[in-house]
Amino acid sequence: MTKRFTLALTVLLTISASARPARADDFAIDNSHSSIIFGVSHLGYSITYGRFNNVSGTFTLDAKGPEASTFQVALDVASIDTNDAKRDEHLKGPDFFNAGEFPVITFKSTKVAPRKTETGIMLDVTGDLTMHGVTKPITLELQKLGEGPGPGGNDFRTGFSGTAKLRRSDFGMTNMVGPVGDEVAITISIEGIRKDAANAAPNATSDATTEKKTGGTYSNASSPSTGEAGFESPEKCFAAVKVAIERGDMTAFCSYMTDEIRQPIIANLVMLGAAAISDEAGELREMAAGLPADEISATFQKHGLTNQYVDSLMQNPPTSLRDPANVKKLNDAVTNPASFGAEMLTIMEGSNFPGKFSGAFRGELRDVAVSGDKATAQVVTSAGASPIGFRKTAQGWKLDVHY
Repeated sequence: MTKRFTLALTVLLTISASARPARADDFAIDNSHSSIIFGVSHLGYSITYGRFNNVSGTFTLDAKGPEASTFQVALDVASIDTNDAKRDEHLKGPDFFNAGEFPVITFKSTKVAPRKTETGIMLDVTGDLTMHGVTKPITLELQKLGEGPGPGGNDFRTGFSGTAKLRRSDFGMTNMVGPVGDEVAITISIEGIRKDAANAAPNATSDATTEKKTGGTYSNASSPSTGEAGFESPEKCFAAVKVAIERGDMTAFCSYMTDEIRQPIIANLVMLGAAAISDEAGELREMAAGLPADEISATFQKHGLTNQYVDSLMQNPPTSLRDPANVKKLNDAVTNPASFGAEMLTIMEGSNFPGKFSGAFRGELRDVAVSGDKATAQVVTSAGASPIGFRKTAQGWKLDVHY
C-alpha cells in the first residue's frame, strides 16, 4: 500500500499544483440532444405542450469567471411540433408565430449571474429574446448537469437544463388569449460540443452497450454514469491525461484512472481536505495550508461525507491512509467518487503544494513496455524520469499504479 500511497500523493500534488486555470471554452449546441419545450393552458383544463425540433446556437463557458459566459440560441419556427399537424400549421401562420415573416426565434445573453444552490451552481442568464418581430428581455435559470467525453470519446460535451416564463402577448401574439393561455412555461435542455474537438480525449469510449473492440477502441456495458473512458493504447491515454491537466479538466482526468489508483487519490483528497478544516491534522495541516475549508466542507456534505466521519480518520492520518480498508471505506462513502475527486482537485488548484511535483505529466512518455493487460513507462522531464503505469480494462487503457 505504501507504493500506491506514494504514487497517489504524487499524482494528487501534480494535478493540484500544475493544472492551469481553466480557460473559456466555446461550444456548439447539439440539436439531437437538445430540447426547447413549451406549455400553454388550454381552456384552463389542461396544459398543451410543444417543442421546436430544430435548435442551434453556441455558448461560451468561463469556468473561472462564470459571469463572463455567453449564450446564443436560435429556434426554427417552422420546426414547431405539438403532436397535431393541423394545429402546427395554424401556429406557424399569421394568427400566431407568422413563420413566413418571422422564421427564427433568437436569444442572446446580456448578463450571466452565478449563484450557489443546494443542487449546485445555478446561472441566471438574462438576455434579449426576439420573437414575432419583438425583442424583450428575459431571464433563464440554467443549471449545469454534467460534462465529459461524448459517445465514442471523439469530442467533449457539457449540458444545462432550466426554465423560463413569458407572456406571448408581450411579443404581439394576442390571438385567442383566454381560451389559449397567455403565460408560456418554457423548459430548456441543451447539450454542447466543445468546438476544439481535436483537444478532446482521442479514442476514449463511453455509452457502450456491449464489451467489444471496435475500430481500435474498447467499450463495456457496465461503464458507470460518471463517464468512464479508456483508450486504445497507453500512449493515447497519456496524451489525453496531459490534455486534461493542461485544461484543468479534473472530471475527465478522474475518468481516465482505474479504481486501484482513483481510490487512494480520493483518500488523499479526503485527508488533505480534512486537514484544511481540522486542527489535528499534524503534518498534513501544513500541506493543506491555504485550502478553502468552507468549500471543502460543502463538498464533503454534498457527496455524503460528514466532517465528523472524516475527523475520525485524522488521529493518525498517514497510518489511516495506508490502510486499504480505510481507503475503500472512504471511497465507498462518497456517493460519486469520480465527481467528488474532480471537485476536490478543482478546489485545490493553485494551493500551496510543493513545487517539485509541478513538472510531472508535462514530459515525454518513453520506454513503454506492455505485458498482458499491464504496461509501464517513464515520463521524462528536464528534472529526470518518473515511472508511470497503465492497465487495460474493459473500457481500454487507463492510468494505473506502476508495478
